[in-house]
Amino acid sequence: MVSLLAERDVLRVGHGLAIALVVLSMVPLTGYAGQVSLCQLTFAGIGAYCAYRFGEDGSLMGPAVAVVVTGAVGALVALPAVRLQGLYLALSTLAFAVFMDVMVFQHPRVFSVGSVILDRVEILGVSFEGERAYFMLLAAVYGACAVGVLALRRGRLGRRLVSLRDSPAACATLGLSVTRTKLVVFTLSAAMAGFGGAMFAGLRVAVGANDFTMVDGLQILLLAVIGGIATGSGPLFAGTMFAIMAIVSQEISWLSWLHAVGPALVGIGMARHPEGVVVKIGELWRRVRARRVEPGKVPRVEVTLTSRLPFGARLAPEQARTLDTALGIGATCPTAGDGARVPTPVLAGSGADGLT
Repeated sequence: MVSLLAERDVLRVGHGLAIALVVLSMVPLTGYAGQVSLCQLTFAGIGAYCAYRFGEDGSLMGPAVAVVVTGAVGALVALPAVRLQGLYLALSTLAFAVFMDVMVFQHPRVFSVGSVILDRVEILGVSFEGERAYFMLLAAVYGACAVGVLALRRGRLGRRLVSLRDSPAACATLGLSVTRTKLVVFTLSAAMAGFGGAMFAGLRVAVGANDFTMVDGLQILLLAVIGGIATGSGPLFAGTMFAIMAIVSQEISWLSWLHAVGPALVGIGMARHPEGVVVKIGELWRRVRARRVEPGKVPRVEVTLTSRLPFGARLAPEQARTLDTALGIGATCPTAGDGARVPTPVLAGSGADGLT
């Protein structure tokens, strides 16, 4: 696919992939732990600056220093913010983003007056100077990071983050250190954002203060929530949409407002689906696949009962039969018209009892 695109288009598509790598840093922090941060793009700017200062001649020292420095800065930002929640936490991170945007990134000694020039990385003597080569590197890095984030969710730290999101008071009652957990996830998220910023800077080659503004940070957070902030593919949707709206704004003059207003319009349209576009697409795909039955085979009904059903909502007939089967209610199994037995519905879920 990449080989069919011109180099200019590869750079545009790669822009969305690099932004997706920055958005992926929000998944552990906002998606799992439920902590809102409005300065992830600011951490990406710090990572880009570190890559510029320490990544001469394509050295891997640039991304490595970006991870360490942004992780340390994220820990410092988290220290006064660990006891804040909700709106106050969001405002404290927003204040940090505004400070960096106005007082630091605009300083002549940081990104100078315009932009700074970087060298793309070399790995084991392999150069990624070409647009297509660097795009493939970005794709491989995003895939590895997404797998790592999903593995984190299934581990001990992931369970602590989810419990922190559900009930901080319950976590404290059970003996979990809420402050330490917040500090760890803020540091991890900032380090990931800094690494994404270093990779983004390598793609753009020339970056400046205007690439890491506070307004753009708000847009990518909104797109991340729209795509699915707790999924591995939601950030990819966010980065792709961000790049598409930027391309449309550049190519069509009368749609120049789309890049600034588009995320808000999409967010309003997704108000009834807070889980995100990716989750809804997955549900629709599973429904379509369940209806595709090969000739001569009895369909296998698979119904998922989730805890997100509104209280008092009526269950569909398939869900009611599935619940009866899970609870052991009803000893008979219906038969098809030709006398063949129809398999009982299977309750899909990840819990020990079959319920998610």
